[in-house]
Amino acid sequence: MSDWLPNLHHHRGTAIRQFSPAARIEQDHRFDDLWDTSPWSTCVSEDRCHINTYINSSYTDQEQEARVSPDYLIDIDAFEGDPLPAEIAKSDVDRGLELIHALLGCAEAVGCRDTRLASSLLDRIRARASPSGDPLQRVSHYFATGLSARLSLLEHLGPNNPLTNASTAPLVSADERAEAFHLLHQTTPYVVFGHAAANAAILRASQGADAFHIVDLGMEHALQWPPLLRSLASRATPTTVRITGLGVPADRAAHLEASMASVAEEARALGVHVEFRALCGDEDVESSLAPRLRRGEALYVNAAARLHRYERERLKEVLRGIRRVGPALVTVAEQDADHNGPFFVGRFVEAIHYYAAVFDSLEGVGMGRGRVEGWHFGEEIREVVAGEGRGRRMRHERAEKWRRVMGRSGFQGLGMEEGCMGEVRRVVAEYGGMGYTVAAEKGCLLLGWKGRPIMMASAWRVHPSYSSSST
Repeated sequence: MSDWLPNLHHHRGTAIRQFSPAARIEQDHRFDDLWDTSPWSTCVSEDRCHINTYINSSYTDQEQEARVSPDYLIDIDAFEGDPLPAEIAKSDVDRGLELIHALLGCAEAVGCRDTRLASSLLDRIRARASPSGDPLQRVSHYFATGLSARLSLLEHLGPNNPLTNASTAPLVSADERAEAFHLLHQTTPYVVFGHAAANAAILRASQGADAFHIVDLGMEHALQWPPLLRSLASRATPTTVRITGLGVPADRAAHLEASMASVAEEARALGVHVEFRALCGDEDVESSLAPRLRRGEALYVNAAARLHRYERERLKEVLRGIRRVGPALVTVAEQDADHNGPFFVGRFVEAIHYYAAVFDSLEGVGMGRGRVEGWHFGEEIREVVAGEGRGRRMRHERAEKWRRVMGRSGFQGLGMEEGCMGEVRRVVAEYGGMGYTVAAEKGCLLLGWKGRPIMMASAWRVHPSYSSSST
């Protein structure tokens, strides 16, 4: 996989394409997702510059000299027609590079609304990709699905209308997504990493407390809480824990209530009293929680893979509401990826890097791999590629961006290196796999695959300069 996916961003001299103003049809529109138009961001220069994306493949001197156009720095016409040039060797690496070139060329064509070229390249990608092939073939299959969905949306809009607030209907059911998520939890550390980091932070913050309240934003399952409750059972004094699921999907509420009833029963047998309540609908933190706060009860807010789902203004409202109820701790776990940039091709290149590493890590997963890849990550990929504006729900950001967002929303980071790192490494090690790594960076914990960050976890408190009533 590393031979197929070299550094697409930063190789100097072999560019896929440099956007010219004439080619940037969609990019001229200011997307609602942009962080950079608010005080949350310090610089917009990258977004205002022309976008360059690169592929680190070897070109002969003749090939370098042939790339004379400033707009098309790769001859994507080579993808049209059949057969491929005879000089291309059919080794695995060459086939992988062909697939990468086709994917990136197709993304370029979709971004420029060249439907004829995009359709031709999609046919070529589909002939080489497969949901049951090697990691690159599998991930390419799902990127082709996303490109096809985006192309369909563009064709429906017409040539002169910007693609904004676009979304596509899910291809899998809620039950299939839930099944895939549970398989992901069982077979990889990607879910439990965030759970373990948050639980370790909660245990550390609740030392000496005999009662506290956890608010779980967008709660859809009960997987995180049994390990925490077992740890609390080892304490000398009995503990009472209230857990509120805020913004619970209505179609998951009954299942969640049943799951938490089982969790509460197990905890009760261990001497821990658990109260649970599911609140469906909008996640209006302040109005939903203020009437339910109890004097002397510490409040912790848990946001596991949730904050990326909010568009910019809504995220600011949610974080403001969290800050105003005055939690002692806020835990955040997110995918460490840059899938929220303003330019489609830039997001696409970043997503290829990210999900190629994820699919490589899934190579050793057994019978459930197809469901994890298709029903979970495949849907994510389609969202990242096809969705736009408020219609795109996958707005993953890098750890550094989340540090800026949280800091500018009135929160102060709590380093997770001490007291959390050991427990997280222990939990991750239980999944085996020599490629997983856990590291600390500026107070955050990062879970990676062969050096590529995949997940991040962080902990926060309200900055002392803010009070619970601050606006």
